[in-house]
Amino acid sequence: NPSLNSDPPIQIGRTKVFLRSTALDVLECLRDRNLLDRAVVLQTFVRSGQARRTLRAARLIACWGQFRWRRGQRAGKAQRRNSALAIQRAARRMLTNRQMRAATRDQK
Repeated sequence: NPSLNSDPPIQIGRTKVFLRSTALDVLECLRDRNLLDRAVVLQTFVRSGQARRTLRAARLIACWGQFRWRRGQRAGKAQRRNSALAIQRAARRMLTNRQMRAATRDQK
């Protein structure tokens, strides 16, 4: 029937809008595409926020690890210095004792 095919897909009345099934299919396709685009934008926003939080946590862990390592290095230096001082103190004490014994032996 040629008269049905020549009718426009949309007819606007005084209070209503009449759609043929083809026009409704087109509108639904556009709506689906729009919803999909919005969902992608929302997913991008959420995933970028998650990535930022993950990166911030990794950076915090790395900084904390560096702090602990550097503090250990400083403690190691102090410990080595204290050990060296203890060895020097013991060596001086030993030399002084030897000198004292030698001096007392010479006086006898």
